Amino acid sequence: MKISIIIVNYNTNKYLEDCVKSIPDNSEVIIVDNNSKEKPIIINAKIILSDKNLGFAKAVNIGVKNATGEYILLLNPDTKITKEAVVKLLEFYESHNDCGIVAPRLIGVNNIVQKSIRKFPSVLGAFKEYILGQKGEYDFYETDKTGFVDVVVGACMLIRKDILTSVGGLSEKYFLYYEDIDLCKKIKKLGLKVYFLPGVKVFHEIGSSSNSNSYRLLVQSSKIYHGFIGYYLISLIIRIGRKIRC
Repeated sequence: MKISIIIVNYNTNKYLEDCVKSIPDNSEVIIVDNNSKEKPIIINAKIILSDKNLGFAKAVNIGVKNATGEYILLLNPDTKITKEAVVKLLEFYESHNDCGIVAPRLIGVNNIVQKSIRKFPSVLGAFKEYILGQKGEYDFYETDKTGFVDVVVGACMLIRKDILTSVGGLSEKYFLYYEDIDLCKKIKKLGLKVYFLPGVKVFHEIGSSSNSNSYRLLVQSSKIYHGFIGYYLISLIIRIGRKIRC
């Protein structure tokens, strides 16, 4: 297998079947189920069942250990991909020696373009965006240009297995959120680039694979990434900036 596609499932069975059906036949599909209420029944996939919710990063790493492909495509269960998209992502990767990660444009319901790239989040970036009004310095933004960026959303990203393994996989200190930012930073430290291909489109029903604790987990991961002082400084900057522009 050239590509192993890893999907983490947690109570998203209503999307999972359509997601797997959209995947090209010549790909290895590995589903890591985080102790969903209803276990996935997918014939053309390898299913790994966990007896507890391991979180996204740890589940992905288990999938990677069981993957036989040269490349790993991380895919959310609420996405739909095409053979053309997979081929284009792979062709781009193999034609760029400096590529560490490549990701497509995410398209939502009613063909709405989802903002899926950003700079590495920081206190300075928050100050520039919310106080100085410089868009795209902290929040997600969008562009029509193919090129390298700091961060791509982890809903769909392609990476060579040996590179992912060399950086220790996804950081398991994050239960959910920020693990994709952390991975992109590791890739940059290797001297490789994270590429965004807006011409390659993948459907993503945003938020459908999250759960009721999403906001709490987002805050928790943000505190881990920025540290407590950094997190509260950013929160303060955002509140002040929003009041300024009211």
